[in-house]
Amino acid sequence: MLEMVRCLDAFSGQQSRLIVVVDGLDSCEQSKVLSVLDAVQTLFSDPGAPFIILLAIDPHVIIKAIELNLSQLALTDTSIGGNAYLRNLVHLPFFLQVGLSMLRKLGGLYEKSCCVSSSRTLVSAR
Repeated sequence: MLEMVRCLDAFSGQQSRLIVVVDGLDSCEQSKVLSVLDAVQTLFSDPGAPFIILLAIDPHVIIKAIELNLSQLALTDTSIGGNAYLRNLVHLPFFLQVGLSMLRKLGGLYEKSCCVSSSRTLVSAR
């Protein structure tokens, strides 16, 4: 892909950027989350690479999955937790809050017996 982008840059005379969106990671098996994050980091994080990575995730779910994976890798003596791992991977976090009023507008997902609120994070990892 890198060669394709360089060819496009040479043809157009401009610097191109490819945006890679990783979504649905928070609904992936927890045992695979760390592998996917490491693969994305390995494939698209070379210095000077034309890739912008967007992770659309719920950070609470991902942090829990990272901590589970780190403990299964027998790295329990490490001081790196899920939050620190994700903070090291993500360079520019954006937090989007979906509140109760937004949920009502999106189709009446609110029930009187419970208060529903969720957060979603769009982050740029590079």
